[in-house]
Amino acid sequence: MKPSFHWFLISSTLACLLNTWLVADDPQLSPTNSYNGTLTSDAFVIKSTSDTQGTTYSLTGNVSFLYPGKTTPLTDSCFKQTGGDLTFIGNNYALQFGFVNAGAHASVASTSTTNKALTFSGFSSLTFDLSPSVGVTTGQGTLSSTGAMVIKNTGNVIVSGNFSTEDGGAIKADSFTLKETVTRAIFTNNTSSKKGGAIATTNGATISSNLGSVRFTSNSAPTSGGAINCEANSTLFDNKNLFFENNTALGTSGMGGAISCTKSGATPVLSLHHNEKITFMNNRASSGGAIYANKLTFASGGPTEFLQNHASGATPKGGAISIASSGELSLSADRGDIIFSKNTTTKTNSTATRNAIHIGSNGKITQLRASTGHKIAFYDPITTEGTSSDVLILNQPEKSPTTYHGTLLFSGANLTTEEQTEANLKSSFTQPIRLAGGKLLLQDGVILEAKSFSQDESSLLGVDAGTTLQTTSGNITLNGLGINVHSLHIKKPVKLVAKGSGSQVTLSGQLSLIDPLGNFYENHTLSQDQIFSLLEITVDASVDTNVITTDLTPTPEKIPSKEYGYQGTWTLGWTEDTAKNTKEASITWTKTGFIPNPERKAALVSNTLWGTFIDARSFFQLMEISAEGMEHRQGFWVSGLSNFFYRDDTKDKQGFRHISAGYALGGSAHTPKDDLFTFAFCQLLTRDKDYLVTKNHAKTYAGAFFFKHTLTLTPRDYFKLGRSKLPAAATDTLPKEIPLALDIQCFFSHSDNSMKTLYTTFPTPMVRGSWGNECVAGEIGTSLPITISHPMPLFEEFTPLLKVQMVYVNQNKFSESTVEGRSFDSGKLLNLSIPVGIKFAKQNVGDKNSYDLSILYAPDVYRYNPRSRVSLVFSGDSWTIHGTNLARQAVVIRAANNHIFNPYCELFGHYALELRTSSRNYNVDLGGKLRF
Repeated sequence: MKPSFHWFLISSTLACLLNTWLVADDPQLSPTNSYNGTLTSDAFVIKSTSDTQGTTYSLTGNVSFLYPGKTTPLTDSCFKQTGGDLTFIGNNYALQFGFVNAGAHASVASTSTTNKALTFSGFSSLTFDLSPSVGVTTGQGTLSSTGAMVIKNTGNVIVSGNFSTEDGGAIKADSFTLKETVTRAIFTNNTSSKKGGAIATTNGATISSNLGSVRFTSNSAPTSGGAINCEANSTLFDNKNLFFENNTALGTSGMGGAISCTKSGATPVLSLHHNEKITFMNNRASSGGAIYANKLTFASGGPTEFLQNHASGATPKGGAISIASSGELSLSADRGDIIFSKNTTTKTNSTATRNAIHIGSNGKITQLRASTGHKIAFYDPITTEGTSSDVLILNQPEKSPTTYHGTLLFSGANLTTEEQTEANLKSSFTQPIRLAGGKLLLQDGVILEAKSFSQDESSLLGVDAGTTLQTTSGNITLNGLGINVHSLHIKKPVKLVAKGSGSQVTLSGQLSLIDPLGNFYENHTLSQDQIFSLLEITVDASVDTNVITTDLTPTPEKIPSKEYGYQGTWTLGWTEDTAKNTKEASITWTKTGFIPNPERKAALVSNTLWGTFIDARSFFQLMEISAEGMEHRQGFWVSGLSNFFYRDDTKDKQGFRHISAGYALGGSAHTPKDDLFTFAFCQLLTRDKDYLVTKNHAKTYAGAFFFKHTLTLTPRDYFKLGRSKLPAAATDTLPKEIPLALDIQCFFSHSDNSMKTLYTTFPTPMVRGSWGNECVAGEIGTSLPITISHPMPLFEEFTPLLKVQMVYVNQNKFSESTVEGRSFDSGKLLNLSIPVGIKFAKQNVGDKNSYDLSILYAPDVYRYNPRSRVSLVFSGDSWTIHGTNLARQAVVIRAANNHIFNPYCELFGHYALELRTSSRNYNVDLGGKLRF
């Protein structure tokens, strides 16, 4: 009995497994299953199944279905499941449907049993194109599911040009999910005659965890949801990049140009949170140019923009976002800024009005906040309807790692002059407002209206002159008010208006001047004493009773703690007009001086004199090496020359660098007495740059003359034939002959300078100036060549050297022509140095080469350091600039070599390094001589 029973169990188990395997033997789609109605006359065979266990199609290669129903519309969807779920597994292959015509049926795939899902998963590419197109007047979209519709884990998704006379131009489902797209998902040019140009659901939509971009462009539906229409809770979260552009819902009461999430008798919630980037641009509807919702919760995960969305019609509402009556909005900049700009509403036959958000009757905003380091910027107003009494707490704190100390900005900065009307500037809230933390900024003439307004100590209300904070029936209580000093020039006060009988304005804490750019005291408005209108407080009753400023700290600071710019003092004064129930504050600026910003100082002008000094000394060296060829023969020569000079910063002066490069042309000749003459012309292109904001380019033209005379001294004859008393033995130890060389050099140059200063903090970003530098220089030197009686391997001669160098450079005066321009007086540099050293040389290396190495110590024995007086063209305030002067002692290491290429051509090179404390110069010259 036991063996028979065991065999029964084993047999039953095997039978069940076999049956399960047979049932699970999914149909496959291979490339041979592809269809193209333009290439065959065979009718497309609809694949319909009714298995309650569902049907799964598995791809074994790339498959496409093109033009099914081309001649005669199909009688049903290409793939249909009437009993269970319908699933397509891509196995990383591509599946394409194009130009499908299924008449009054979903063209590609459908499920008809309640709550049965339609799923596409694991494709390299999934395409639904023109299936059906708008030319199929009875079209019913592309995909239809009575349950969930899912697209997941796919490389590319393209849903394009599809049409439906019902809801969902491409997709109609109980719910829709798009997730784990790898590269991109594009829904474009899909059209519905009712709701949801691309997607329509009755039980919500989820778009999440897509690594590739998800784009909805140019989809349309007249009633609601130009791209997406959903009637239950829907979520878009954790996506890499969401983009909605040119989607429309332009019916008479069309809602949500991009997304509509609403249902009569219900309050579905639309949630968009922690998407790395999201953009709504140029979407249009009658209400909610981009979004229409009963409840909208929005938390940024990166940059978020609502740009140029538009609502139009008889009663348009919400250029970017419209919240239904009794609805709610939560807006939170958690991980990126949220920007509303150039969104508009336009009534029929009227001009456009700027509007970002509209809250319907008795609706409310539950959260308006930005995390530390982020902001929500409204360049378009918010409008609200109704009488909600719930307090709106701006930057409301909560128990989470995120702290909400960011910025909430209302600004009219993007308005043209014609657009600067109250309708484009005024944001109205029916709720009381409390600023709990962070910053609330009102800029560029905006008006912020609330039922009442209060401020916690830890927050800052920052306002521009000409802006207004007003209440409709409550108090204004401020604890710290900051006024943007950059706006004072408009000569309009900040207005605080508390309407309603008994409404009060209470100011306490510190009244401060805010300098957000950090450069206000560079503003030329402060070059003269000024009086600015600061505050205007208006109430409906007695000023004495309803305007309270007793606890207000009388700031701004009397003496600003600014290191640079105009220096002076502020004085605050109050006046009252009891007839108008106003109290006004004004501040008086009294100038006391000016301290230039380092960007203005322009010490580089004086430092160009040092650059010319470096070039002159380098040219002296070139003249010497080019003249002294191996055989001192006459000829013409040409050479390239370059300098690379670097001066480090000092404690109180800016470092700089000087780079020059160019060419020299010259000629050399010998006299019968073996005197040597050389004349040369030089052109250089130079660049000077400080390590801040100033650059200078120059062209230098120079000429030079070199003369060398050689004579022979006879010390033995002098002591033997002269009056010397030296013993004969001592006289015989002296050299019989000593060759002595004397040389003289003269140098003149002119430089045309063009300086560009790229300011980083001033209104004028760049100023230019040009001027000339002239240089006169000279050198007198002597050398005593001594031939070593027993030549060394590397050298056969050494020469003591002594030189006297003088360099004079003049900088001409000049002025810059812009508002931020400066005027520079002339400056000069005079330097006298006495280089002394020794040169080691070897001649006739292989009969064609020679080289030498020189080491010199060059002290500067007299110097007039460069300086100049600089003044602001606008105000006349002046200061003195000093060059970043070089150390007075230098060590110069020079090497030169000559090579006779042939009897008529000689090549030469020169390399030098000049080292000083905190500076160094590298000089390289290469040239050739035509000898005759």
